[in-house]
Amino acid sequence: MSTLSVSNITDGTDTVETGYVVNGSAKAWVHANASAAPLNSLNVSSGLDNGVGDYTYTYTAALTLSYYSSQANVHVSSSAAYTCNTNAQTTTTITLGTYRSDQIARSDRENLFAVFGDLA
Repeated sequence: MSTLSVSNITDGTDTVETGYVVNGSAKAWVHANASAAPLNSLNVSSGLDNGVGDYTYTYTAALTLSYYSSQANVHVSSSAAYTCNTNAQTTTTITLGTYRSDQIARSDRENLFAVFGDLA
């Protein structure tokens, strides 16, 4: 394996320190269907449908700590309001819950999430 060591990245116009890119980029993200299968992802090896509106996703590479920032939402094509919450997170998994606006769990929508933290 080769190592590339640079202090800045440039596109010819703007230059940014590599620390901003490494530390400020999502360490995992997924776009998954209603049965938890990842459609597109980064650092997500699999999804598990635990029951109505309850999903667990496993990271390919673990995070350093289980306390990290995550953002989740539901892809909705109707006018109904849905929410997606992070119910639990560990260094190797994240569990999401999807709900209609009346707080009834639902499994009929696509899930999306992104995780920001340090990889182990």
